[in-house]
Amino acid sequence: MLDAVVANFVDSVNERAFDAPLMALLRSRGFYDIHFTHGGYEFGKDFIAKLREEGVERQYVFQSKAGDFNLGGWAASAPQIELLRHSELAHPNFDSRLPRQAVFVMTGRLTGGAITAAQDFCRQCAGSAVPLITWDRETVIGFMLTALSSGLVDRIEAPLLATVASAASRSATEMQIERFSQRWCIEAQRPAPCVIEAAIVATALQETGRVDLAAFIGLALIRAASWQAHGTNPVDEDWSEAASLARRLFAMYAKSLLERLGADGGPSASTMIGAHREATSLITHAVRCMRIAEIISLFGLLAPVQGHEQSSHEIARWLSRFLRRQNSAATPISDSWAVAIIPIVLLLVKEGRREEAADYLREVLIWITQRYSIGLGLAGPNATPEAEVRQVIGLAIPQIPEVQRREESYLATVFLDLSAFLDLPRLYTFARDDFRRFKLLLSAITTADTAGQYLTRRARCRP
Repeated sequence: MLDAVVANFVDSVNERAFDAPLMALLRSRGFYDIHFTHGGYEFGKDFIAKLREEGVERQYVFQSKAGDFNLGGWAASAPQIELLRHSELAHPNFDSRLPRQAVFVMTGRLTGGAITAAQDFCRQCAGSAVPLITWDRETVIGFMLTALSSGLVDRIEAPLLATVASAASRSATEMQIERFSQRWCIEAQRPAPCVIEAAIVATALQETGRVDLAAFIGLALIRAASWQAHGTNPVDEDWSEAASLARRLFAMYAKSLLERLGADGGPSASTMIGAHREATSLITHAVRCMRIAEIISLFGLLAPVQGHEQSSHEIARWLSRFLRRQNSAATPISDSWAVAIIPIVLLLVKEGRREEAADYLREVLIWITQRYSIGLGLAGPNATPEAEVRQVIGLAIPQIPEVQRREESYLATVFLDLSAFLDLPRLYTFARDDFRRFKLLLSAITTADTAGQYLTRRARCRP
């Protein structure tokens, strides 16, 4: 089963989505001093790395491609391969004094005349200063299976297979991903297989249109790296690299989400609701809008990631238009969504849109006062999706006996903190007085300074 999952990933992954797992794969095979060099000035090299073999340190250079290669495709790649082998321009860490090895990596196979052409080319290079080898689909799959089978502590395949199956059946949830990612938060865990697993699940989610959850996988991996690094000095180099790859994964899928939604703030509310045709659209649309706004905001706040550079100013402008079109982006359906409004406000302020950030907070305040003045409040920060929905529905049907009024609000606390941060004394005072009038109890979440602070209560049980 694991063979089939890995093979499907290799067959479906695109070239840039393969970057992070390939870097992790190199790390798992003993390569070090690995650098991603793809871009306008790569000089034929997507990656460079060093490897010590039989006591000899070698400078490796890699060019990676997705898909199969026929004779025409191989011929078209020949100039890049020659540049890969001979150019000494790549990165400050590229050591031209070391013996060099060139590797052409492909997620597909050589077909037709490309098989003979590649064999002849590699034979001619064998006696040269820079030999060439190829890693094709079967080689890559074999390397990945080795890394996955031996690299994880308490290794069992069932959680990975179940999560990929859920992604394929369009039933994957954020909570399931949270629980799945707990397997990366174990002492002595190696980072390379965790990165590979994250890439496999993210690709499966992308294939079914859940780019938002694919981006969430990147965040889960960042959290795992933080768990592993907590309290260590110096931070483990491999986990530091894993955190960088996790940011790359997140940035790639956040950018993909942005592109899918389209320019100028995305579609209208009616278009988004109509596209999903759900009976519970008033709730699911609010959740969808909150998640989109949070991901895009975090993307804008993230420092530029190599290969996924995007202007934070342009992202903030897109977000501003999205918030104007989607009023539901100001309606967190429970306290667990309170943290989502933080990056939204921070990005707007960072890019000089302070008044728009204030307007957004006013919309959030209207939502809070409605829920606590005429309703039963909102579910707590550790509530399940079912509990969130029951509490929101209970707002309109207060006679439901199993839903009790909840007076605590972490969302209100976050709101007041952000109002103070923006230096909005009138809004702060007005909201504080309203909260008192509704007998709303402000709550805060605190944690001990341990690795446990990176984990949520609802995700502590692994599937």
